[in-house]
Amino acid sequence: MLSTLIVPAFVLAQACSPCKVVLGNAIQLGDVTDPVARNLGSYVVALKSGGFVVAPWGVAPHLGHYSRTGRFLGIFDRQGRGPGELEESVRAMTVDPAGEVNVLNGARRILHWKPGSAKATSRNLPMTIDEFLPLANGLTVVNAGTRDGASVAVIHVIDRKGRILRSSDRLPSAARQNIWRRALAPAADGGFWTLPVNDSRLSRYSEDGRLLKTVQLHRPWFKSWQTTPGPSTQFRPVPRNTGIQELPDGRLVITTLVADSKWEPKPAALSPGLNATRIVDTIVDVFEPVSGRIVASARFDESLRLASGVPGFIYAARTDNTGDVKILIWQLGLKPEP
Repeated sequence: MLSTLIVPAFVLAQACSPCKVVLGNAIQLGDVTDPVARNLGSYVVALKSGGFVVAPWGVAPHLGHYSRTGRFLGIFDRQGRGPGELEESVRAMTVDPAGEVNVLNGARRILHWKPGSAKATSRNLPMTIDEFLPLANGLTVVNAGTRDGASVAVIHVIDRKGRILRSSDRLPSAARQNIWRRALAPAADGGFWTLPVNDSRLSRYSEDGRLLKTVQLHRPWFKSWQTTPGPSTQFRPVPRNTGIQELPDGRLVITTLVADSKWEPKPAALSPGLNATRIVDTIVDVFEPVSGRIVASARFDESLRLASGVPGFIYAARTDNTGDVKILIWQLGLKPEP
């Protein structure tokens, strides 16, 4: 299980190398008495105001708002196909530089919601996307595959009207869609970072989408792959990058799902309490972005995800024996190795 050391996030980040990744006290976001249908696929964002927003996956779309201590504050559940309404189940969620929650609601629609408001706005996109990132200059980075002759571009910068201004990160046209996906993160100077799901090649872009540099992260255990063997309950999972963030001190934190240290094939029907335990672990790495050198790393016996928005938060969805799902969130920290 996870540790509960009380360490302010990244206070010690500049004072230690090598460092140890630690987690602060767990915060539980709500409970069974509130109306949010938390599930194992829920998305979580950390707000500049100190609170959190939860968006369940695969159910009637709605957003739950919680305080910094996990107290339920309210829900946004205006469903429909009109402007500012939640049309489909949430597919991705982040926070824009103005502090509004941005929700990928359907494959081609982004909803903008200010937590606590009864209203929202929305805009349509020119393509089906997997991930997106609003930038400080008003442009948006989208992760989507578009074919152009013999290649597929998977990173695009679009303007407010949905026009593509620049496309990059090209793969052979025969590349499988399961390697198109990229984790996205804002950079301090207005640009952004990308990390493929299937290898350790980190890319840094300008705010208008120009590739500035690539860094090959030093992780010998991560072997690049082109396809996955099958369901992770039946086939040993390959390492899969799931998130990236730039920390206040300029270092990068990356989360990667790997096969559990005691992985073995599971029954086709999993009991409610089994969750992802004994299927995947999460490796949290902290890197120097210039050299790709690792300065801190930890492995946790659970499926963890970085919360979008304010950097430094990581969360898990756990199922108990009754089938109820709890969402726990921790603040990441670093401390010197003994």
